[in-house]
Amino acid sequence: MTERPPACRPADFTDEHRATVCRIGQGSECCRYLTVGADGFACERRTSMRYAIDHRASEMISQGDNCDGVYEPRPAFRLLADRFEHQAGAIVYDAKGYDYGLASDDTRATGKPHVSVTLEPSGDYPTFTVAVADLERIEA
Repeated sequence: MTERPPACRPADFTDEHRATVCRIGQGSECCRYLTVGADGFACERRTSMRYAIDHRASEMISQGDNCDGVYEPRPAFRLLADRFEHQAGAIVYDAKGYDYGLASDDTRATGKPHVSVTLEPSGDYPTFTVAVADLERIEA
C-alpha cells in the first residue's frame, strides 16, 4: 500500500501537485476537497467545508481523499492544565477564525486573559478557549 502524502503549504499547491496528488481530471480518483472559485484552486480538506463535502461525497464524481490537505500551520502550544475534555500536555493551535466573543467572555468572567485554540493544525474549527497562563508556546 502506498503511503499517504503529507499536507503541503499553499506555495507548494502547484499545477504539478494538483495533477499528481489531487489527480485533477481523473474521475473518481480526483480529490473531493479540490475546489475552484474566483481566486483559483483551493483545498478544503483542512477547513470546516470538509464536513459538507463529506456529507455529499457519495453524490460526487470526485471521491478521493488523497493527502492531508493544504494549509499554513498555525502557532502551536502545549496545554499546561486540563481544559474541558483535553488533558494537560495536549498540543493545540492558535485558532484562525472568529470565536464569536467566547475568549472575551471568558476573560471578563474569570479576570484572566483567554484565547481560542483548536486541535486542528490549520487553525480551523472547532475551537475552545483557554487561559493564556495555561499555554506554553512550542517553537517550530
